[in-house]
Amino acid sequence: FSSLALRLIAPLLDAPQGDLNYIATLLIAMAGLTIVGTLLMRSSRAMMARLGQKMMVEIRADYHDSLMRHGLAFYREHEVGELTSIGMNDAEVVGVFFTQQVPFLLVNVGQFILALVFMFSLDWQLTLISIAVVGLLNWLSTTFVVPRMQQLGHGYRKQLATVNGKLTENLSGVRDIQIFTQEDRATDEFR
Repeated sequence: FSSLALRLIAPLLDAPQGDLNYIATLLIAMAGLTIVGTLLMRSSRAMMARLGQKMMVEIRADYHDSLMRHGLAFYREHEVGELTSIGMNDAEVVGVFFTQQVPFLLVNVGQFILALVFMFSLDWQLTLISIAVVGLLNWLSTTFVVPRMQQLGHGYRKQLATVNGKLTENLSGVRDIQIFTQEDRATDEFR
């Protein structure tokens, strides 16, 4: 691995002095921008955490309002625990997206653009080849891997909703279960 790295870096070390100054300037600029990006990411995480928490509360309140507008037929078709699980999980996913993924995405986009500028300044042909390879890999994963992952995720969410539904119903009726000594039956049905 180290010999490969030395072979890749060797042309840079053999470059004329003017080119080395230019490369050093680019490296210093990249390091400075990385530090600034890290500081911005930390401050944006705090802001996004507050925003994400507010959004989670609003989503859950809107979900509650939506559930209250449905008629009895709706509740005959859907278990209460399933509805609770859907509302809680969806709000949590949105909150996590805004508190963790958005700041990460912003910093990575900035670093990616900076890396492209650096790569184009060193060797534009190699950069174009790299972009083509990354584009091909992205297309392959989007076409073949992502749909399968979405199917697996949908199945997992459905199983989680069922388990949460049964758990919620058992907990809300735990007194009745205990009064009629049906703990074993409820446990067997849950599993």
